Formats: sequence, structure tokens, C-alpha cells
Amino acid sequence: MAKAWDMPLERPVKADVLTGLTLLSDLVYNPQTITAIVAKEYLMDLMRESPFAQYLTQQAREEGIEQGIEQGIEQGIEQGERKHAIEALLEVVELRFGADAAESLVAPIRAIDEVPRLNQLHRTAIQASSFEEFRTVFFG
Repeated sequence: MAKAWDMPLERPVKADVLTGLTLLSDLVYNPQTITAIVAKEYLMDLMRESPFAQYLTQQAREEGIEQGIEQGIEQGIEQGERKHAIEALLEVVELRFGADAAESLVAPIRAIDEVPRLNQLHRTAIQASSFEEFRTVFFG
């Protein structure tokens, strides 16, 4: 059986052929098996030289960076919404029920992660007839 090293091709072409064959093999065979064979035959270094493999690696990196940026933006927006909802809720509690009431709820309110829950509590703080009523809904 011929080995990849024995192919009568120039090294860059051999690297591209090996990379392409490896990718296609993954469609039929277990990828872990293919990886084990490539590692056993010491072909990984040759594959890394492949312009095709380098292109695929660069594309994957760029895609990963784009996904990371998108996720970071989404998380930033969510954190901003949460921070705003916490501040708005604490402000309404303080205006409606006093600074001491707001101070007593700072830690429990900041512990809430869900923005819809914070928004619901904000509406409740606006509509509650007393601090006790609000506390009942809050802790209920």
C-alpha cells in the first residue's frame, strides 16, 4: 500500500492532496479515526503546510472571531438592558417608598438576572399601594 509520503508530487501539492483527502474521508469515516491515522503516519505537519489547509484555518478563525464579536455585542446589550432595568426599579422603589425601602432591596434586586422579571417588578412597584404589597409580590 502506498504511503502519502511516497506520492510523486511536489511537497505543497502533496500537502493539498492529503488535506483534501482527509476532509473527504471525514464524510465517510469517523473523524476521530481519520485524525488518529493522520497522527500515526506523522502527516499533520505536512497538512499544515498546505495552502488549502491554511486557507480553511484562516476562514475558521475569521468565522470564530465574527461569532465571538456577535456574542459579545449580544451579551453587552443584555447586560445594558439588565443594568437599566435594575436602576429603573430601584429608582421607582425609592421614589414611591423611600430611600430605606430601596436600600433594603438593593442586593436582592441586583441578584435578579432576568430582565422580564425586573420589568414586571418595575410595573408592580409603580402600581403597588404600599411597600408591604410590593414586598409581598417581590418575595412571594
